[in-house]
Amino acid sequence: MEKVYLLFTDTGTLFTRMIKLYTKKTYNHASIAFDSNFQEMYSFGRKYPNNPFIGGFVKEDLRSALF
Repeated sequence: MEKVYLLFTDTGTLFTRMIKLYTKKTYNHASIAFDSNFQEMYSFGRKYPNNPFIGGFVKEDLRSALF
């Protein structure tokens, strides 16, 4: 049986801090992974790291600057 992992995080960026002020929730970002090592992980996020307004489905990396 295949497993699907959901990862909820607080990335700490200015954009997500603004979202957190509105939602009053601890975690404001959700990712989906298909392996227990989180090597294949996806979310709806920034297409370009320096622009928080252009988003889409992206493959994430736990070692990236935004994580």
